[in-house]
Amino acid sequence: MTKFTIIIPTYNRPNYLKRTLGYYKECKDDFEIIIADSSSDENKKKNKEVISLFPSLKILHLNNYLESINPWYKFADAINFVKSKYCLFCSDDDFVIPKTVSFCTDFLENNSNFITAHGHYIMFYLKKKRGRNKKIYWLSEYSLESLTNSQAELRLKEHLSDYSLPTFSAVHRTYFLKMALEETTKYARDNRFGELLPSMLASIYGKIKCFDLPYAVQEININSTGTTTETLEDFIKKGTYEEKYRKFRNCLSVHLSKNSKLDREKSEKIIDSAMNDYLGKNYPENSKSFLTKKMKDILKILPPEAYNIIKSLYIRSKLSKLKDNFSILINSPSFEYYEDFRKIQDCLISYNKI
Repeated sequence: MTKFTIIIPTYNRPNYLKRTLGYYKECKDDFEIIIADSSSDENKKKNKEVISLFPSLKILHLNNYLESINPWYKFADAINFVKSKYCLFCSDDDFVIPKTVSFCTDFLENNSNFITAHGHYIMFYLKKKRGRNKKIYWLSEYSLESLTNSQAELRLKEHLSDYSLPTFSAVHRTYFLKMALEETTKYARDNRFGELLPSMLASIYGKIKCFDLPYAVQEININSTGTTTETLEDFIKKGTYEEKYRKFRNCLSVHLSKNSKLDREKSEKIIDSAMNDYLGKNYPENSKSFLTKKMKDILKILPPEAYNIIKSLYIRSKLSKLKDNFSILINSPSFEYYEDFRKIQDCLISYNKI
């Protein structure tokens, strides 16, 4: 049986699909790829052409999804086609390093009390310069802590209170991730709570291992779902937060009570406490800055179009200040992952628009 499966959701970006498959084409690890394609009919044809360029890869192209499908329904359906014991999701603009994925699957195979495993995430920003080669800005690796407490409620509290990055791209036991995605389609179909729910369910059902190894390489893309989707603060502004949070908490409390000695009421109190910690760190209500307070008041009365423009400009201003502070390491031939990053850089620089 194949060791693991990489599920690549794609949506109208055949050029991105081409570059990520270009990276995997020379990998010798035993894995399959499932492409969950909800592109337009025209781009599905282009994606089919892209896939034909990589006959060495074992690829299943699922192309019967409508453009309008909710992504979580697509994810939940695609995982039903996974035949391997372990799997992971990787966006079409990101990369996972197969030898680290293989290391993680070996760990899970030998440690049944762990539900998922991953490593460090390296972020990059690809800047296109007119008349010049593209410039890759590499950021320092994003480190996460392992969750190894034996009590589900303590793992959940630690994970939600200090939440910074989803475990969605980590290696999962397939049976668990299938269940987690089914729950997500029922209780958290938006991108924010949808991102949180599978990660929190993972902390309830088992320990989470994070190795001191490069695991995934992810692009900071201004126009990606991750940077344009509504935030929890947007939900609060629109008055939809309470209903969304209620469904999220109900789902988690059911699973937490099943996997601990807590009843539903105590489970909900732990979730509320952890969520308040998370909101306090990421969406502080009381700012000492008068200017910040005034800006928040202004944003509340802006029409959605203007609000989204300002949010996009803010993201662009943050990206303009990025420092290329990871290149020295990844361009050193003595670096253990030198060849992996060389291949990724080649794909980023040389791929062509279709």
